[in-house]
Amino acid sequence: LALAVLMPFLFLLLVLSPYRKYDQVRNDAAYQELVQTVNEIGKEGPVLFINERQLVTFGDVNVPLVADYEAVTLMEMAMSNNQAYLRRFYDDLKVHRFAAIVAAKQNVAIKDSGPTAEENNAWNSRVSPYILCYYHPVLTIEPQGNRIEIYVPTIEATQCP
Repeated sequence: LALAVLMPFLFLLLVLSPYRKYDQVRNDAAYQELVQTVNEIGKEGPVLFINERQLVTFGDVNVPLVADYEAVTLMEMAMSNNQAYLRRFYDDLKVHRFAAIVAAKQNVAIKDSGPTAEENNAWNSRVSPYILCYYHPVLTIEPQGNRIEIYVPTIEATQCP
């Protein structure tokens, strides 16, 4: 009887794994690399933070905030296919308004199904292709559980959407 009661707990113990510990050294190094790179590129012109805007808000980087094109707003505009807003975004990318863009890793993969397929497809068809056409990644920073890329202008953009 005791074995029958304990058996489900034994299976549960095999499935559970401990939480990964916070890697202070890795995250501090990633933070320092991001701050240093943005401050250096920021001397050449404005830096657009699509993601990680808290670095500007709290003064961690020495660049002014570019109010346009935050991730949530861009997603809203991509989902609603707001052509006026998106056209302004595309035009700013095309003329290389930004010395750099700080964003999550961009891709253009389209999903057939899944809980976030619509959001994924809106972003990957209305935002990512334009970033990847006019800008290219020069640095990938991977703090624990995240991936941040810094994009700089591509001199000769070809085959843009």
